[in-house]
Amino acid sequence: MTDTTLDELDVITAASYAEHGYPHDAWARLRAEDPVHRFAPEGYRPFWAITTAADITEVSRQPERFKSAGRFILIPDPPGFDPGAFDDNPPLRMLVNQDPPEHRDFRKLVSSWFTPRAIAQLEARLDDITAVLWDQLAERADGDGWVRADFVRDVAARQPLRMITEILGIPDEREEFVLRITNQNFGLEDPEFMLDGESVQEALAFIGEAFAYFDELLDERRADPRDDLSSVLAAAEIDGEPVPRFELYSLLFLVMVAGHDTTRNAISGGLLALHDHPDQLAALRRDPGLLATGADEIVRWTTPVNHFVRTATADYELHGTQIRA
Repeated sequence: MTDTTLDELDVITAASYAEHGYPHDAWARLRAEDPVHRFAPEGYRPFWAITTAADITEVSRQPERFKSAGRFILIPDPPGFDPGAFDDNPPLRMLVNQDPPEHRDFRKLVSSWFTPRAIAQLEARLDDITAVLWDQLAERADGDGWVRADFVRDVAARQPLRMITEILGIPDEREEFVLRITNQNFGLEDPEFMLDGESVQEALAFIGEAFAYFDELLDERRADPRDDLSSVLAAAEIDGEPVPRFELYSLLFLVMVAGHDTTRNAISGGLLALHDHPDQLAALRRDPGLLATGADEIVRWTTPVNHFVRTATADYELHGTQIRA
């Protein structure tokens, strides 16, 4: 890698991640040589790669100088794409691309449902879901007791998927629909989900499918409220005014896909980490109490979300480098 210039480092393309995994060597080199480095890879809008914890913290704690609104992840721009129009009229307006005070108001809508009572019920339900998944695997055992399974598909994906549908009050028969929408959302660079030559509108058609379902779900919950997050959102108000449907669709979409995908990746990545570090697995087996902090460590180690985007609202000097708005 030392023969490669910093500009030639690939820290963002899906193809590189699929082939090599997280580019830890590239990140380490950037931290050492140029922790605020400007990239302009083909097919992407230019961006600054901020790679030290201190600099990332400095940016993330100043929403008035580095806004979340607009683009919040790095994906390639399809041919004919108008970034300005996309940023002004995004297909989704979620918590991750909202700024204060709007972010605070919408976060309260979701957090109000997660009371201690609700959390206790969810913990019990999670135990039930997990037990069912293990029982289903056990039923597939061969004569010697061995089970051949895909842990990501059969466990890591299903457990959070069923938990999220439980939280939202989405019926079991919609499970495959939720899984497909999630995969399409996070697989925009995956040939399994996006075909060559697709327009932005065609590639994002799944968002419209999700919104159409959310419209039905919100209507049902307005007429017949239940003990789920969808019922809370169906009756939600901010400053005494009903929350517009588009905002509710976006909130439901965020909870549905982000809560599922990130947890799936942490669970599967955590199992892989324990496989690669048997001493840590042995420690957990000796002392199951370590799981209390072990879960947090798995999230830190696997880092399901490894980048976010902020947009400078004014010129700013970071780590000796001038960033232009």
